[in-house]
Amino acid sequence: MNRYPDAWTGPSAIKAKARRLWETGRLGSAALGGEPELFPLRIALKGPASRDWARHLLEIQAWVADLQAAASGWDLEWREVAHRELGRNRLPVAAVLPDAAAALELLGKAAQGRRLLALRAALVERWPTLDAWCVGHPHQLLEWAEEWPTILACLDWFAAHPRPGCYARQIDAPGVHGKFVERQRGLLASLLVLAVPATVVEAAPGGAEAFNRRFGLLDKPALVRLRFLDPALAPDLGGAWAPSELSLRSEEFADQLGGLLLPQGLRQVLVLENEITWLALPPLAGTLAILGSGYGFAHLATARWLERLQLWYWGDLDSHGLAILNQFRGLFPAARSLLMDRATLLAHRALWTAEPSPAAASLTHLTPDEAAVRADLASLQPGRAIRLEQERIGWSWMVAALKRHLAD
Repeated sequence: MNRYPDAWTGPSAIKAKARRLWETGRLGSAALGGEPELFPLRIALKGPASRDWARHLLEIQAWVADLQAAASGWDLEWREVAHRELGRNRLPVAAVLPDAAAALELLGKAAQGRRLLALRAALVERWPTLDAWCVGHPHQLLEWAEEWPTILACLDWFAAHPRPGCYARQIDAPGVHGKFVERQRGLLASLLVLAVPATVVEAAPGGAEAFNRRFGLLDKPALVRLRFLDPALAPDLGGAWAPSELSLRSEEFADQLGGLLLPQGLRQVLVLENEITWLALPPLAGTLAILGSGYGFAHLATARWLERLQLWYWGDLDSHGLAILNQFRGLFPAARSLLMDRATLLAHRALWTAEPSPAAASLTHLTPDEAAVRADLASLQPGRAIRLEQERIGWSWMVAALKRHLAD
């Protein structure tokens, strides 16, 4: 328990000020030569008001004694003041930490300060362009202390192989493997933009997710999963066997089903979102079914041969499902929706659920009927947006709709 009021600045408050500087990284940066305006650091002391001197004389003496006893890391700044009863006296008004070394010593972090200097020297010896990064990121410098040899080996490899056009698994450098690159993408990106020529770094939005594109690595290919609802459409792969479904890379799919050419009799394609429903679809003459993936149709956008067929889209009956339909129709204007109508919605009232975060974007590619359904979703149950998920639609209702719209 303090022998003086808690409101007065004691040694613990001075240490707390220095600790905050460490936690924010400013003290580590100063130890590496950054933050030139930070030291000497003057910390004003809150002490007794002059009117209280006579009444708190013993507390004042204890406060000054504590500050002097603990002042191994700071200097005290004094001011001589006069009091009508006590005469002229000197009181401390500020504690001054002269430099980063003194602040680190005060916090018991002198060893970390020496470690920072050693790590910075090792990195800058290999990559001088990383000096400013080291000064600005002292905590990361310490955090990855054991991994810096591997990180530097990775930088060396990228410098020798600009925009390599391979997978991260193929990086052949000491200690580097695919999992390491995946785990350290954010850190590696911040270092590579300083270590390799700007001409080999692609400007790409996003953070770690854009790493491969920015630095010339290959992404895992997007796959298009498709089912031949008409067995006659399945490609003949030799013998009596023909697959009922295929997974193709998007670029292969774009090239007319991977060079298989469009099967004779193919007249329509159904894109839907629910995998189990996709797997359970009944046979339909002349029909190919593609498993969608929500927002984003990059895997289908370049397959312009789809425009020669009748396209159908079936998603959840909610605001996001209609937004995805809107996006799909932006790519393929002639696409039609399936089971995203008012009759289907009203027939399944008992299976409605609440949509937690409705889409608010303007949807300019919906038909008038679809736009009316969107309004229904927001108004049929005041106070909540409703949704009818694809898998909740009755099976017989779905089969009847397929026969009515897609069958010959």
